[in-house]
Amino acid sequence: MTAKDSQFGRRTFQSWLIESVGTIPLKRRMDYMDENVDNTDAMAKLLVALEQGDAVCLFPEGFSRYHPAMAPLKTGGMST
Repeated sequence: MTAKDSQFGRRTFQSWLIESVGTIPLKRRMDYMDENVDNTDAMAKLLVALEQGDAVCLFPEGFSRYHPAMAPLKTGGMST
C-alpha cells in the first residue's frame, strides 16, 4: 500500500495504522514545491513487493475514496 509521505510520523491513529502495515510513503511534487522529488526508493520497494507476489495499490486520481465517476489523472506519485 502507498500513501503520501505527509501522513507518516504523526501522533494519530491513521499514521500509526499506515506505518504498522508497511505502507510505502510517496513524495508528491505539490508538497515539495522548491525541492526535487525523488521516489526512486519507494518504487524499488514497490518492485520488491511485486516480486514477492504482494499486491500494490496506486491511486493516480490522487485519492482513494469512492466516487461514481473517474476523476482526472494526476502526476506526481510515479515521478522519479
